[in-house]
Amino acid sequence: MSEPTNPLMNPERAAHELVLELTKAGKVANARIAAEMFSFILEHYRYELGRVQ
Repeated sequence: MSEPTNPLMNPERAAHELVLELTKAGKVANARIAAEMFSFILEHYRYELGRVQ
C-alpha cells in the first residue's frame, strides 16, 4: 500500500482511497452504498478544509 493522501491537500483522492480500503475490508455491501460513502466523506473533508483555512 502506498502513502495515504492528505485529505486537506486532495480531498477527492483521499475519499476515493478510503472507500477503496473499506471495500477491500468488506465493509461496503454494494455500489450505491460506496457512492453514498464517497459523497459523505468528500463533503466532510471539504468542510474540514474550510474550517481550518
